[in-house]
Amino acid sequence: MSSPPTGTSVTISATIEILGNTIAVNSGDLAQLRRGNFNFSLTQPVVLGSIDDFIQWLDDNLHTGVSAEEVNNLGQYIPITDLRNAYNSFLSATITITTLTINTATNTYAFGATMSFAPPISILGLLKFDGIGVLISHSSKGSPSL
Repeated sequence: MSSPPTGTSVTISATIEILGNTIAVNSGDLAQLRRGNFNFSLTQPVVLGSIDDFIQWLDDNLHTGVSAEEVNNLGQYIPITDLRNAYNSFLSATITITTLTINTATNTYAFGATMSFAPPISILGLLKFDGIGVLISHSSKGSPSL
């Protein structure tokens, strides 16, 4: 396969369906792939679902014998109301991948995810969390950051 004329780039894009989500993927310049450079980035956040969804998926597909309903019912044994409510909010929280970037040419990557609680997690009625997030990134030009 010969290279395209100078100043021309060729990319391939596709959509992939994962867990009912459509994700657009772009290869970047194919000439860079031939040089061993890979560049990938999500074009939009991807909602994965909840921990409940994952537990149920595991049981449905791997027959673990543990259903989301059984895990949810464990909350009734937590005696402190705020902790019980936090447990239930945690299990039903929506998990979203917000950032996923890989660039081998610059030796950088980034991964970010959020967990959104509905209802918010309340601590003693004074402090409420409606979500948490994490972003992990690395660049060879600097030190890793969290």
